[in-house]
Amino acid sequence: MNADAHPRRCDARVIVRMVACAMVALAGCAAASADPQPTEAELELGTGTARFVPLADGDEVAMVHGAQGGWHLWISARATGMASAMGSLEIAHGPADGSTPLEVTRAGVTFDPADAEGRRTSLGWQAILPDPPCSVGRLHRVRITVTTSSGDRVSAERDVMPTAGDHPPAACVE
Repeated sequence: MNADAHPRRCDARVIVRMVACAMVALAGCAAASADPQPTEAELELGTGTARFVPLADGDEVAMVHGAQGGWHLWISARATGMASAMGSLEIAHGPADGSTPLEVTRAGVTFDPADAEGRRTSLGWQAILPDPPCSVGRLHRVRITVTTSSGDRVSAERDVMPTAGDHPPAACVE
């Protein structure tokens, strides 16, 4: 009986060809779906509540008098190369001379969708100043660290100069 006479029977050559074609097709699919080389995540420290303003060492940042009476600096982050938009944010800040330990705040974070350059932003985090009057004109270190839900961990740090802003605090008493 030949293979044409009975639809359920195939000859060995047909099976070998089918397996060979399937292997070639699967190899092509595997190569096409292979993950690209991971991009190293980068984080940029900035300020701003309506748009991201990058900060460089030595830049002045106006202190803001908050609604509950405290003083803070607005801190923002811009990330590139992160696989996830969600995670945790840590802000550590204090005098750049190390005279007191850094104040640390942690919170959940969700970055905006990536822009055309693949950058994600998160705007308007508060770095609350424990001694606002004595922070004016004194170099202040700000470090942000983001850990995403996909495991990316990236940090950025700047030394900035707090200024009195629109509503200056009382004079520093040391």
